[in-house]
Amino acid sequence: MHSLLPITMFVVAFASAIVVLTIQLPRLLRVIKKTKKDNLIAAENVGCDNLPGISVVVYTHNSTSGLEKIIPQLMSQKYPEDKYEVIVVNDGANQATESLLLLMESKWTGRLRHTFTPSGTRGISSKNLSLMLGVKSARFPVVLHTTSDVIIPSENWVFNMALPFCKNPNIQIVIGAAILSKGKRSRRRMYFMVNYLASALSGKPWRGDGSNLAYTRNIFFENNGFCSLLNLRHGGGDDDAYISQIATVGNTAVCLAKDSIVRISPEDAGAYWLNMLRRRAWAKKQCRPYARRLQVWSSGLLWLSLLASVIAVADNYKDWTIIVLVSALQLVLWITLILFWGKVSKVMTMDRFMLKVPGALLSRLIRTIYHFRVG
Repeated sequence: MHSLLPITMFVVAFASAIVVLTIQLPRLLRVIKKTKKDNLIAAENVGCDNLPGISVVVYTHNSTSGLEKIIPQLMSQKYPEDKYEVIVVNDGANQATESLLLLMESKWTGRLRHTFTPSGTRGISSKNLSLMLGVKSARFPVVLHTTSDVIIPSENWVFNMALPFCKNPNIQIVIGAAILSKGKRSRRRMYFMVNYLASALSGKPWRGDGSNLAYTRNIFFENNGFCSLLNLRHGGGDDDAYISQIATVGNTAVCLAKDSIVRISPEDAGAYWLNMLRRRAWAKKQCRPYARRLQVWSSGLLWLSLLASVIAVADNYKDWTIIVLVSALQLVLWITLILFWGKVSKVMTMDRFMLKVPGALLSRLIRTIYHFRVG
């Protein structure tokens, strides 16, 4: 019985590793292939005879410095002026922000306008209320969401996000990528982002990112907007719970061209991250559990493979055959995962984090257990 334990544990470790690779690799390959395909289409400068009218809705919370950066970037977009407008929704307007927006509106008359929600809104999500006001005031059939914390990648951002609507009349939602510009949190956010993009590409869309997300006004109003999410604490829900409610395999597309990937550069990265975690902790209860469960299962199987490998070696540490087999298994497993995640970060022009892959994948299970215990 004792002699069979190392072999049994090796089989468990091997089977767990195979399942993990079966889950992870096809999803990562979809992201890689989609990014390359979209970049190729962008490089060929493929046009469209029926571009939709687009209203870009910029959410801000009294960020004058962010508005000073993003508005000129939006005004320089290569998109037909008669099919394009920018609406700033200011959550809790103050005098400095209002003055800046009025000055900008005088410079770009007819192309830029703004609205606001009053300070001190209680009992409801002020962010979702702000976004509802922005969508309702939009003149065009497609709304493209972003925030004042975002850096627009190029003058072709709007065009790239609009292209899926033009190519397929059934598309009502386009999910884009948004990368946190720097810091250790950017790697963790990348892990979450790649997973929800992979889910959408696998035919199971369950969330997006309000920094780079487009949908039609029709689908918004047909589903009563954010009415069911106005009671979410800490704001948010527009990019998590709402997309989970309305997105299907038939009405959702993903855009991963280099010129469509925005970067988030908040003034206070720590506060931004804390607020994002709070919003998603509340919104996730409204989301489909498929993708989150898949991530937890994948992380759990990685732990199982590691623990089974350790037990196999510890039970018979003098058997070099077992040591070599276990070591080779773990090397192949982790090198494969590191290389594939590294390829994803490269094609999406993100900061490389190859050496951080093991920690990012293993920590998912720990974070889930922690959040479950603290509620």
